[in-house]
Amino acid sequence: LDHRAPAERPEGLRLAQRVRVQDDRVHDRQRRDLAAQLLHAGQAAARERRDQRDLLAQIEDELFEEILVSVETSLKAEEVSALMAKIFESILKNSDLCSVIFSEYGDKAFIKRIMFIARERSISEWKKLMPTIKDEQLELLYMFYANGCAAIISNWIQGGMKDSPEELAVFIEKISLQGLSAFKGDA
Repeated sequence: LDHRAPAERPEGLRLAQRVRVQDDRVHDRQRRDLAAQLLHAGQAAARERRDQRDLLAQIEDELFEEILVSVETSLKAEEVSALMAKIFESILKNSDLCSVIFSEYGDKAFIKRIMFIARERSISEWKKLMPTIKDEQLELLYMFYANGCAAIISNWIQGGMKDSPEELAVFIEKISLQGLSAFKGDA
């Protein structure tokens, strides 16, 4: 460090100090520019992620509405299996989207939303079959079956949807009404 007054310093030293100050200003400006670019890129990436989430939510809402409409048209059906078959038909019709939604990384809340379409109808049917069962038990039973159905649907989709929607609906209704006893003779 040179402690002489600026006028007493050799010209080369004064020039070196000016260059260092200018370099520091250039680096400061470059750092600010880089920080601004990173901030802009971060904001753009956040907007893109938000746009993708919004688009997925919109697609899920449209699929949900389609499933809901098809279910509402079949609410007069005598059996839960007919209701479930309508849900599975809508899933089959939208198999590309559903293979993403029902994948390991899919939206679990959306899956549950679909499964709860049949909640009221299922609980109503079960009350007819078991009039003495408590409402809390019916809710737990429905939770058990809804989550089991979601797993079966996910497996069906990931396995290439080889069974028809009707076959799958009958299978689910069979196990929901009879449990393991439904399969005693199938061994």
